[in-house]
Amino acid sequence: MLGRRELFPHVIEMNYQARRRMGCCVYLVFDGDEWLLIDIGYEDTAREIIDLIRQLDFPLSQCKYLVVTHADADHIQGLKLAQELLPGANDIEVRCDGGRVTLTGSAAHKRVKRDAGEIVWAIPSVNDVQNNITIATRRRSRAQVREAEAGSSTSGRKPA
Repeated sequence: MLGRRELFPHVIEMNYQARRRMGCCVYLVFDGDEWLLIDIGYEDTAREIIDLIRQLDFPLSQCKYLVVTHADADHIQGLKLAQELLPGANDIEVRCDGGRVTLTGSAAHKRVKRDAGEIVWAIPSVNDVQNNITIATRRRSRAQVREAEAGSSTSGRKPA
């Protein structure tokens, strides 16, 4: 396991960790074993960054979010590869305009959507958050629930 070189408490900047430039600034933010990545960089360095994360002893299955700050190639070209290598991560795009932050993407649970919004609100210069993250799991409609209940409970009912 490599020694972790934290830029700030619980924040590792991957270029600083590697002691060399691998592209744009890619941040790993962690709490215990759970972590997220802010940007991923170019496709040709994404695998190297993820290998470095393994060497730092962060379980790849515990990556909760891939946060994309903007759509420049040097920040997101490796996103597809990162999604394949980090199957537990949710995709969230962050756009900022003068203190107003808009979150888009999808998450598996409402808790993930809420947590992403809370993380952004914790940034001092943010004065408004528009959380447009969609929940990927679908709930059954009330009609589907009634149909399922009617189909399973008709045998136990008395005839009218």
